Amino acid sequence: SVYGAGEGDAGEVYKYTMRSGESVGDLDLIRRGPDCVRSITVRASKDTLVMNLTQEAWTAFCTDNPHALLLFIRLAIGRLHRVAHFLLADFIPLPDFSTLSPDV
Repeated sequence: SVYGAGEGDAGEVYKYTMRSGESVGDLDLIRRGPDCVRSITVRASKDTLVMNLTQEAWTAFCTDNPHALLLFIRLAIGRLHRVAHFLLADFIPLPDFSTLSPDV
C-alpha cells in the first residue's frame, strides 16, 4: 500500500494499493528540479523486490537501452491517461477506454 502526507496534522494518508509489477516514484526519474523532490511511504504486505535507482543510473541505462526508455514512456503515459480519465469522469462524460489493452 502507498501512503502520502495528509493535510495539516493528518499524518500519513492511504493513497492506493499497488499491483504486481507496478512502480512508485518512476516519473521522478525523468523529471528534474526541486519540485520533483517528494516523499512517500510504501508498505509491503508480502515479499517484495525493491530497487532504488538514481537519476544518473537511470540516464545511463536509457542511453544504452533506448528501447527500454520507449517502453517506459508508453507505460507511464498510459498510466497518466487512466488517472486523468478517472478524475475527469466525475465532471464530463467520457468514453470508456478500460477495455482497451496497451499497445506495448
